[in-house]
Amino acid sequence: MLILIIGAVLQVAVLGFIGQRIVAYWDARKKRQETDIAISTQLQQVYGEFKEGSKLWRTFYRKTYYGKYPELEIPEDVRWESLKSATAAESSLEAILVKLATERRFKDDAAYNLGMFRQGYQQLRESIRKNKEPLFTSYNDPRYNRFDDYACKVAHIISTAKRPSKLHGLLGYSELKPEEAAANLRKILIVRSKDWEDQEEARSAMEERKEPKVPARTPNDANQRQRQNSAAPAPKRSKPWAFVLVAFAILCVIGLFIVVWLVPTPQIFTQSIQVITILSSTFAVIGTLVGTYFGIKSSGDARDTVERVHRNSTTGGRNGGDT
Repeated sequence: MLILIIGAVLQVAVLGFIGQRIVAYWDARKKRQETDIAISTQLQQVYGEFKEGSKLWRTFYRKTYYGKYPELEIPEDVRWESLKSATAAESSLEAILVKLATERRFKDDAAYNLGMFRQGYQQLRESIRKNKEPLFTSYNDPRYNRFDDYACKVAHIISTAKRPSKLHGLLGYSELKPEEAAANLRKILIVRSKDWEDQEEARSAMEERKEPKVPARTPNDANQRQRQNSAAPAPKRSKPWAFVLVAFAILCVIGLFIVVWLVPTPQIFTQSIQVITILSSTFAVIGTLVGTYFGIKSSGDARDTVERVHRNSTTGGRNGGDT
C-alpha cells in the first residue's frame, strides 16, 4: 500500500508540477514565436509600402518638373494622396517600434539602427511635404543601399533580440518594467534627422577622398548576381537529435521491461500492481520529456524559417530593379 501511495504521489508531482510547467513554457514560447512572425509580416508590408510610395512620387515628380512620361495622365490630388499614404505607413512603423521597445532587450547598437531606419523612412514623407525629388532614386544611390541595410538590421532584430526571461518557480517569462520600456523607446527616438544627414555627409566626404570609380552596368550583371547567389553555401544541417532522443526513449522502455521481467522482484514489491504503478510513472515522465522536446524543437524550426525568409526577401530586394 505504501508503494502505491508513493508511486501515485510521484506521478502527480512529475506530471502535474514539472510537466505542466514545461508545457506552459512551451506554449508561451510558441505564442511569442507567432507574435514575431506577425511583426515580421507587418514589417514586410511597411517596407513594401515605402517602396511603392517612393516609385509613385518619383514618377509624379519627374513628369511634373522634368517633362517625362508625357503620355501618362496623373490626377490632380496625387501629392496629397501620396502624403496621406506615406504618413499612414510611417504610423504603422511607429507601432512596430513601440512594440519592440516594450518587449525586447536591446544590445549594442540595436536601438540606434531602429532609429536610423525610422529616420530613413521619414525621408519619403518629408520629400512629398516639401515638394522635393525623392532621395532614393535607384540602387546606385548610396542612400538607397543604406536604407536597405537598416531594413535588414531591423528584420534581424525582430528575429534575434532577446526577450526578458527568468525563472518563475521552474520556468517562465517576465516582462520589461515600464521604466526599461520607456528607456528603450527614448533610445530609438533620440536618433533625429540630423543624424541621418550627418551620416550622409560623412559618407560623401569619405567618397570624395577615395574618388571611387562606379562601374558601368552590363547585361551580364544580373546573370553574375544569380551565379553568386546560387554559389552561396547551403545552410548547415543540424544533427538528428530528435531521432537520437526517440531511440534512447525506446531503449529505456525496453530496458525497463527486461529488468522487471528478468531480475528477481525485491521484497518491497509484494504485488504486481506496485510494479506496474512505478513503470507507468516512469513511462509517463519519458513521454512528457520527449513530447516537450519535439514541441520546443518545432518552435525553433519555425524561428529558423522566419529568419531564412527574411534573408531571402531582403537579399532579393537588394538585387532587384532600379528602385
